[in-house]
Amino acid sequence: MSLDSPDIELSGAVWQAWPVLLATEKGLSEVARSEIGYVMLRADIREGLSALGADLGDFHTYEETVEHLSRLKSDYPELVEVHTIGQTVQGRDILAALISGA
Repeated sequence: MSLDSPDIELSGAVWQAWPVLLATEKGLSEVARSEIGYVMLRADIREGLSALGADLGDFHTYEETVEHLSRLKSDYPELVEVHTIGQTVQGRDILAALISGA
């Protein structure tokens, strides 16, 4: 198992001394195969948020988001700038888009 997997993300949070991972179904299978002990806090985060009256709607993967920002910058170079403002714990760039009507 690798935390470099796009299907597993180390959230940075800790629950009762355990690191908290966010994982897709595929990522959860990787964790289970690794024989590392784990506790499932919430099988579906959307279900938990829905119970609180919140709705995440659809969301995009990191790769889809990078592709979309890249396409916006390419299609509208006079309006869109994309900047790296930091890195995640996995070493992925945190991107910000500056959109200007100049």
